[in-house]
Amino acid sequence: MGLKPCILVLFVGLVSSKTCPDGSLCDTGDTCCKLSSGKYTCCPVPNAVCCPDREHCCPAGYSCDNETDACKPSAEAFVQTVLLPRNPGSTTQKSAKGYALCGIKGEHVCLDGHTCCPQSFKKAGNFTCCPAQDAVCCADGKHCCPRGTTCDLAAGLCARPKVGTPKLAPVKLLKKEQAKPVKATVAGLKGSTYVGKSSANIVCPPKYFACPDRINCCPDNYTCTFSGECVALRRRMPRTVPCSDKIHHCPDSYTCCTSPDGSWSCCPLKNAVCCPDNVHCCPKGTTCDTSHGSCKMNGLLPVPWSTKIPAKSSRSEAQKVAPIQKP
Repeated sequence: MGLKPCILVLFVGLVSSKTCPDGSLCDTGDTCCKLSSGKYTCCPVPNAVCCPDREHCCPAGYSCDNETDACKPSAEAFVQTVLLPRNPGSTTQKSAKGYALCGIKGEHVCLDGHTCCPQSFKKAGNFTCCPAQDAVCCADGKHCCPRGTTCDLAAGLCARPKVGTPKLAPVKLLKKEQAKPVKATVAGLKGSTYVGKSSANIVCPPKYFACPDRINCCPDNYTCTFSGECVALRRRMPRTVPCSDKIHHCPDSYTCCTSPDGSWSCCPLKNAVCCPDNVHCCPKGTTCDTSHGSCKMNGLLPVPWSTKIPAKSSRSEAQKVAPIQKP
């Protein structure tokens, strides 16, 4: 299996842009691709390959495999490879034609300059591509950090001494959704639809906002496109994981654990292992190595363990209860 193809998504508010055949705009580093609707949109990859399904795109030098929903490199890209030093939790080989082959047999592929990261420390056969060379693969299987930094999953940052840098996410799919825009009305002309020239004094229905063209309005949590459409921002509604006392909770994809004082805390990993010290936690399928301060699993290099954060209570300040006492 190779790279996952990007799902085409529409972008607006670009500082430096280029014009697609239908007049819509994309960032200069993007590729114009035609949707099934006939309109053009932006693939966030330079010189990309637009897939025949008109929904996905792949990096240059790859082909679209709709059956496996993956981007596969051209056959001529596979030449004799040299094994590189093993990164934490991954095996990477480098091709002379600019591709990094992941796994023992090179069954996964990433672009050269990327780092192969396992999606799961329990199933080391599945990989994602981190857009940084010699990167550190985070224990959650979703994120990675530049070389020389460590993953601070609780803060969502890549930590280095006295410096915090934004975390790099592996290649992910982008989902495109559309909603019909509504026409804005001129202020003072209640009930009338403004269709002609743009105006600085326009009003939109409740929970809508005015688009930059000053003609259309889009719903909240959507963004306006240059072709007069509204595209969802794909913001997931906040979810929480309830702790067993049914009072405290943790953010979505976290795990409830107890703290040294008996209160609840949150491990920034899904279905994690709570370590005996009640301070740290490890990914599912690994064990806590308290003597070395890491998580270990047979056949894989140790990975740093994670530090937990305090859990939140669903009760108000006046309803707070005393911390849970250890038996």
